[in-house]
Amino acid sequence: MRRRRRALATTAFLPLLAAPLAREEALPPSRHQHLCVPWTTPLREALTRSNAFLPDPAAFVSHPPVDAAAERLRRQLRRLGESCRAPFLPIGGTNAFGSLVNALVLPLKFAVASNRTMLTPPLGAYANGSCATLACFYRPLAPACERANGYPAPEPGPRPGPSVVEALVVKQERRRRTKRCQGAAAAPRCDDYEAIEALGEATIPRGWRAAVPRPDSCDETSCRVPTLQASALKKIGVDPPPAAYATQGGFWFVSQLLAHLLRPSDATRRRVGRRAEAAGLRRAPRPLLGIHVRRGDSCREVQEATKARRCSPFAEYWYHALAMRARYGIRSVFLATDDPSVVDEARIAATTAGLPLYAMLANPPASAGTAPPPLWDSVLARRGVDASSAAAGVVDDLVLLGRCDAYVGKFTSNLDRIAYSLLAARSGCLKPVVSLDSLWCHDWSNRVGQSIFGSFVC
Repeated sequence: MRRRRRALATTAFLPLLAAPLAREEALPPSRHQHLCVPWTTPLREALTRSNAFLPDPAAFVSHPPVDAAAERLRRQLRRLGESCRAPFLPIGGTNAFGSLVNALVLPLKFAVASNRTMLTPPLGAYANGSCATLACFYRPLAPACERANGYPAPEPGPRPGPSVVEALVVKQERRRRTKRCQGAAAAPRCDDYEAIEALGEATIPRGWRAAVPRPDSCDETSCRVPTLQASALKKIGVDPPPAAYATQGGFWFVSQLLAHLLRPSDATRRRVGRRAEAAGLRRAPRPLLGIHVRRGDSCREVQEATKARRCSPFAEYWYHALAMRARYGIRSVFLATDDPSVVDEARIAATTAGLPLYAMLANPPASAGTAPPPLWDSVLARRGVDASSAAAGVVDDLVLLGRCDAYVGKFTSNLDRIAYSLLAARSGCLKPVVSLDSLWCHDWSNRVGQSIFGSFVC
């Protein structure tokens, strides 16, 4: 019986009630919403000033007004994807999937500010033999431009990955080059192509390369398609929204960019749709609360020190869930976690409270069989997990959490910041949220995050 219950916890997926999955990427602003507060100027930066947004229920509307600025930004992003204007290949981080995604917001900001076409980013350590870019899970950013430029280059069969030592050498070399950047640090680097391929991030078409005598001499005219490193973009001041969107605020701008970057592909929609249908959960009661509880390596002391967070007991999350039920009439809960014990504890708590609970357990659980759990970066480096399958699980988490009506999590987590941004952008609303530890932030790889336990790299 216990094995059967555990299996249910890993496959029970939340129904996508507001709209079919086939329309996940385009929620009409006029669609009925639960617990919806329209975007207004005073509220656009509310989450950068407080770790919770708990509005008066009298502020809720069922049909948010059309966001003209969001429509304008979406049109600009579509035009850039279709125009193939000065295309570039963005290179983000190589760590946890949430960090990889958040890093890619920087080059997408640069694309909007400079009116250039950003190609679909490589997946890094999450690539497999048949799929090497973010298009494994999401819509390609510039499909016609990518086809015209032969990207990603076809690679028959699985590719052997570099050894841990080889990957470390290449990573150190890339860091050395990045530190050497001066002035216009976003200048493309032709020699990055070799580093990308050595790390197994993508296969670069030979036509993109140029015979450059020295790495320092590479400029935009010497490569057919240059690369742009997210780490270099931190130095050229592209973080604020462009003038056309400056009044919308940083949270709004980042949320809209994430919603464009993370538009589920047809395959992703079908996969999540099948699992939702099999669970029979398309009629879960609304309003629906999303909770994300990450354990795994986040419970290690070194992570607590560097990320300014603590491994909180589930009871802390559940306290806020019950408070939201009392204030907003929450009628069901979706839980995403990497810890089987959290699922068991949540089922007991939900049964006692009379709340339907739908849980999704990471596969494989990040904390399974180890004490203390290993650091995720080291697991990736030694190929200790099917990284592509793990990424698919995170993608599913984000799709489902982004369809909830309220949220409880930790903004020290990349996944939680992304999930709430998607929730807000796709609904056209600000919705109730509690972060147990920090304000919302986005300044990838800079120590600007503010938690109750100290500062952290956001």
